[in-house]
Amino acid sequence: MTQLESFLQFIIDYWLPIVGVAVGVLILLCGYSVWLRRVRARARKAWLEVYELFLKRADRIPLLIELARAEMPEHESLYQELISARAATAGMFLPSSQKHAAEKNLGETLNRVLGEISTHGGHKKHAIFLALLHEFESWGSELQLTLISYTRTLRLTSTFGSLPDGYQDFNYSDSSESQG
Repeated sequence: MTQLESFLQFIIDYWLPIVGVAVGVLILLCGYSVWLRRVRARARKAWLEVYELFLKRADRIPLLIELARAEMPEHESLYQELISARAATAGMFLPSSQKHAAEKNLGETLNRVLGEISTHGGHKKHAIFLALLHEFESWGSELQLTLISYTRTLRLTSTFGSLPDGYQDFNYSDSSESQG
């Protein structure tokens, strides 16, 4: 065996497996990076779905207040509270603890207004009122499901990598989710 043959045999026996492992690790890291970018994109997309539902709900509140004022002017302080809660959510795009608190407050205030409307019963005369109340009810359940989906996506993202900037704080949990 010549010196060249022994050198080639040395490379094949020792360095080729090391280079093969290194290339394999690089391929795995590249695959992980692509997967992580996809998961982050899913988190952003899920947040956009949540944000769109928040916007739809907030956009319909002035009409609700206008109709409710016509039927029940005695609840003006509650309407003002709803207007303030809606204003507190404006201008917050990225999910954060402040956005979560503001949206939660808006939801609670909106539920109180809807409860007063249901108790009053005058809304049954107006088809627009009934359609609007139905919209708020359907958005409520859709929003809850979308928030749960968003939170699950965030948990997956945070388990296997870092979250997109600003997405750490907004976390929704539901008692039925923790049971299931």
